[in-house]
Formats: sequence, structure tokens, C-alpha cells
Amino acid sequence: EADSSTEQVVLKFYPDYGARNCVEGDSTTKASWEKGFDTKAECCEVNFIWDKSSICFRGEEDSATDIPASTTASTTASTTTSSSTTASNTASTTASTSTPTSKPTSVSPTYMPTSSPIKVPTSSPTLRPTTSSPTRAPSSSPTSSPIILGTPTRSPVVSPSSSPSNFPSHSPTAFPSTVAPTDEPTSNPSGTPTAPTSSPTGELESLRAVLVASSPISSDNLLLEDSAQYRALEWLVGNTQYDSYTHDRKIQRWALATFYNSLYGSEWVLSDGWTNHEGNLEHECTWHGISCTGSETVLSIDLKANSMYGHVPDEISLLVDVEYLGLSENKIRSIPTYLIGLPKLKVLDMDKNRLQEIPEGDYGSSILEEVYLSNNNIETIPVGFFELRSVKVLWLANNQISSTLEGFGKMTLLQELDLESNLFFGPIPEEMFSLANLVVLYLYDNELAGQFPPGLSQLVSLTELDLHSNHIGGELPTEIGKFPKLSELYLGNNKIAGQIPSQLYDVTSLTVLDISEN
Repeated sequence: EADSSTEQVVLKFYPDYGARNCVEGDSTTKASWEKGFDTKAECCEVNFIWDKSSICFRGEEDSATDIPASTTASTTASTTTSSSTTASNTASTTASTSTPTSKPTSVSPTYMPTSSPIKVPTSSPTLRPTTSSPTRAPSSSPTSSPIILGTPTRSPVVSPSSSPSNFPSHSPTAFPSTVAPTDEPTSNPSGTPTAPTSSPTGELESLRAVLVASSPISSDNLLLEDSAQYRALEWLVGNTQYDSYTHDRKIQRWALATFYNSLYGSEWVLSDGWTNHEGNLEHECTWHGISCTGSETVLSIDLKANSMYGHVPDEISLLVDVEYLGLSENKIRSIPTYLIGLPKLKVLDMDKNRLQEIPEGDYGSSILEEVYLSNNNIETIPVGFFELRSVKVLWLANNQISSTLEGFGKMTLLQELDLESNLFFGPIPEEMFSLANLVVLYLYDNELAGQFPPGLSQLVSLTELDLHSNHIGGELPTEIGKFPKLSELYLGNNKIAGQIPSQLYDVTSLTVLDISEN
């Protein structure tokens, strides 16, 4: 009987980007995203055509040809502090976001930048996160004005203010919702916007000095040849029209190229303009997902569901005119503190990623109005986050946050707060009774306890209240009949006892009442 454990070794050539060479490797051990080639010449032509002087085209053999490319990349990555750290060093499991059937399923709110863009993305920034929520979808629909009004979107929908925009169908987007590879790339991405030739040392040093002056936090990485920052530097100097770029254009172009490298741009589903061999000739305002102001500065970045891995680099802070950053449905692990300091950022959409924390930062000076961080692996909220007084829509659902609700009462402009499916515990604090603008409050599936607080009736704008699946006990207070606009009330699966107060029947706006399983 043949030994079934014996497998035929199939050798192919794979690119080793650190050595700029193609080496043989066993295709049966390679990840599905690694492309092998039958001949070394073909491998070199596809991966290193831009560097004819590399060892790949000299025919010399690298002394480490039998070391897999992923091992070489991992070794290189360990010597750098750059944001292009190998994804294999950061792999982690995604938190489960499955919820009971009664959870709302959100749809995308609409956002339109305030300035007239030079190029509007294929579906004008209308992307918004899609949380795994009940049949009543928590969502907001910002208007085309920079003042973005949150509106509840569970069925039946109750408009929080006049003339809200229509709700789009489930997650409308021009970008295909693709399934990302099971395993993240194990080598540093090489798909920088392509530099046709090596750049003169003098130009590199001159531009490096300019970049360090504008971004001191990048100084160390700009000396590391395998870093995202350095590869973006080389690419930029190699641009055909480099000499015609203004100072600000060089900074903006380099920041975007660093962003591309740090998030494994070569693996993106859509990257038109970013990786095109003619990309150095194209204006960055025409690149996929980029929208610009009339003065050709980046206004929005919209790259939803685009197979992005890794960490958003610090250099994002150089894009000072960005109002909208939409990176939902990817596998991004962290966002930098510097992101919070973007002076014009109004909408941050990082829903459905692999974030493990909310960064510290100067939230007190931020003008963020909408923050979407649901469906991640976040466990704690930094104290400074509650200084974010401008926020109107805040989604933190389906994380692993274990905390009391203290602090949210400081966010006095809140219109929509979604904290469902976490580990929040304790009673609902009195400070939340002062959120006079709150329209939607979702606290479903937590560990909240105590009695139904009479003070909640002070939330005069509230239309939807969901306390389903907690540990709320005791009798319902008579004040429950004082909600002037409440249309949906979910109190099921708690420990409520006694009679239903007759005052509840005075809430004539009420259309949905769930008090089952008490």
C-alpha cells in the first residue's frame, strides 16, 4: 500500500523582495496569495522589471536561495519600526459579532464633503459601516452639509430632525465586497506605486530632508530601505514629473504612497492609479478612493472592503484637509494617535476591522462628528475619548468593552449612541439623563443592572430605546409614560417584575413594545 503521507514536491520561483531576486520554493507550502512562476525569467520580469540592475537579471545566485521569501521578509521586518510590519506578526482572531435575530442590521449613512471635489469617487462618499444588528438598523444619515445629523434607521424609522436624507439600501458601494484571504501576507508588500528607475542619491537626500522637516516622526523610517516610508520616497523621486511638483504636492503624494505601502497595497482589490505602471504620471486626486478639494488637496479617502491589512501609518497626519476617512470592512489592526489630530476630520469609519484599542489623543480639540468603530476587538475606552464633545453619532457595538457607562454623559451633542453587544455593567448613570439631543440609544446585550431609571424620561428627543438582554430588574416606574417622542421600546429578556404602569399607554407615539421574557 502506497504511503499516503508522501507528497510530490513542486518547485516554482517566488519573488524575494528584500533581495530583489526570484528563488525556488515548494509550491505546496506556499500561501494561496503567493504567486509562483515556472521560470526564473518570468518571475523576474513580472516583479523586478523596474530594476534591471538587480541580481534577478544578472543571473547571479543568492546565497540564501533556498530560504522562503516569507522568512526573508519576516527577518527584515523585525529590524524596522515602520508601519509596514509583516501581517503575520500581527495575526489575531476576529471577535465574533454574531447576535440574536432581534439585533438591528445597520445601513449606510450618506456623507458628502463640503468642498467641491475635483474627482468624486464612483459612488460619492456614501459609504457607511454595516453592523450586525437586529432588524432595526442603527445608522445615521449625515447630510451633504458638514453638520451631519444622525437619524435612527430601525423599522419603523423616525426622523430625528427635519428633512433627513433618504436611507440607502444595505451598504451601497461601488466597491465589490470581496472575501479577504484567510491568511495575511507574510512578506513586506512590494507593490509600491512603481518607480521606473533608481533615483539619484542627491535627489533622495534632498527630498528626505524636506520630508523629515514636515514629518519628524518619520525620520528613522526614512533611513530604512525596506520601510514603507523609504520605498515611497524612492518611488516619488522616480516620478517622471517629479521636478514639476510643488513642495505641498510632494508631501501629499509621499504620504499617500506611504499609506499604500503600510496597508499592503499590492493586495488591494481595487487600486487604480496607485499601482498602475503609469501611476507616476497620474494625479493622486484620480487614484481609486481619493477625492480632492478644488485646490487639489485630499478631501476624502474611501476604501471600504478593499483587502487592506496592517496599520494606518502616522503619516496620515500630513493630509490636513481630509474630512472623511472610510476604511470599513478590512483587516486593519490599529490607527495612530496622530489621526485624531487631523484638524478637519469629521467622519471616521473603521467598522468591521481588527482594531484592538482606541488610541489616546487630543480628543478635546477634535471636530469629529461621526465615529464608527463597531465590530472590532476593542476592550477599553481611554479616558480622554470622552472629551470628544463634537461627536453626534457614536457606534461601538459588537466589541469586548468591559466598563460602566460613566463618561458618555459628557458627549452632550450625541444623537445616536450604539453600545450593544459589549460587556458594559452597572446601572445607567444619571449623567446620561442630560443628553437632550439623543434620538437613539441601543444598549442591547450587555450586563447592565439595577432598575429602569425614571430619569430616562428626561431624554425628550428619544425615539428608540433598546435595553433588551440585560439584567434590569424591579418594577417599571410611572415616569415611563413621560417620553414625548418614543416610538420603539425594547425591554425583553430582563428581570422586570410587577404590573405595566398604565401611564405607558399615554405614550401615543409608541409603535413597538417588547417586554417578553421577564
